[in-house]
Amino acid sequence: MRAKTQIRKILVVVLVILANIFPYTSVKTEAKMPAIVRLWERNMDLDATYIRPIIMDSSILLYRDLGPYCCPYLHLLYSLNIDNGNENWRYPTNLKDTIYDIATFENDVYIQKGDEIYYTDVSEFDGYEYTYADLKQYKENPDDKYSGIDISYNKLWVGIGKNIFTFDVTAATQTLIQKYSVDISHSLRFSDENDKYVLCIGEKDKRNDSVFMIDKATGKTTWEFVLPWDINNSIGNAFFMEDNIVLSYRNSEGGGIVFAGPENGEYKVIWEKKLTSVWPQMESKEQIKEGKIFIPYIQRDSEEDDKSYHAKLMCLEASNGEVLQDIDVKESQYMNFIAFEKNPVVYESFKDTSYITAYDIKDGSKVWSYQVPNQIGGVSYRNGMICFQNNDSVFCYCLMEYGQK
Repeated sequence: MRAKTQIRKILVVVLVILANIFPYTSVKTEAKMPAIVRLWERNMDLDATYIRPIIMDSSILLYRDLGPYCCPYLHLLYSLNIDNGNENWRYPTNLKDTIYDIATFENDVYIQKGDEIYYTDVSEFDGYEYTYADLKQYKENPDDKYSGIDISYNKLWVGIGKNIFTFDVTAATQTLIQKYSVDISHSLRFSDENDKYVLCIGEKDKRNDSVFMIDKATGKTTWEFVLPWDINNSIGNAFFMEDNIVLSYRNSEGGGIVFAGPENGEYKVIWEKKLTSVWPQMESKEQIKEGKIFIPYIQRDSEEDDKSYHAKLMCLEASNGEVLQDIDVKESQYMNFIAFEKNPVVYESFKDTSYITAYDIKDGSKVWSYQVPNQIGGVSYRNGMICFQNNDSVFCYCLMEYGQK
């Protein structure tokens, strides 16, 4: 019943949008319908700084935490109705209980506050949070730092000091599955997993940011990639592409992309593309599709002027690192990857406006482009739906991507 109701609402909105309510540019004339239509927008009564949306089964979850020194209302979870954007509920936390991180599973949201993890059902929120895990018992040293929580394949991943712990999220309370350890000097965090291995990121020797591949069966590190020492070294993310690994990094010169895989029974770096005066961004596994790697990046135009830069989108052939496209978006200040729907979909921020744009990876041309006011903040994508908030005017939008389905 919910699905039929939602479809009817979407069709009504489509008819309204087709009456030219919002700016839309279709570059590829063969598209029968606009690639994106606006479903709803909501004016929120809060400053949208640092808010990020998460699309769940029946709601849009908005989350922000500005730290322990702000007033209590800044520590909030908002739940919006996915059909119309109406507010379902808001969840204020105590001033002393800073939200460190959150993760979602089905209709549950897991909230890390201090040394504990709580969970609640966002569809039936009754104002009560249930204790899931007390993390103090897993600290080897009192000074061990937390590196956040993630959920992957029905497991909750928690980084504590040199260790990562996995818990069964299908259980009502903490049920430890496994502990992985790496000899590092700083907090270990989860990045990705496949059937055999786990990818983690941490500091090998203080500022030497590194990627570690751990064998699930033995718990031993079977491969690692260590960045040379640099005060600005940092690993962005590392993801599996079947049996191969794709990772991004930044340093003082710019950054780079690394592709590693098995050769003669051992993992090795197959190719590395170093990018000078470039800050590559690889925030989602969605950027690795159909044997290609899509990297939005910031190109510095001048070594002397840090404020002189613009955004570009690079498409790499995964097997050999060949640059298939390097799309230059003039005067854009920022670009981020949203999704891949036959074409890469990105959002581009300019001085006074922003666009959600799909590019043709064959020739680098625009397939379609959708204008939104001011600059976009956090973005979430799931099953054809895009939800984002606006940095300045604190609006929330939800958009459905049609043309590439």
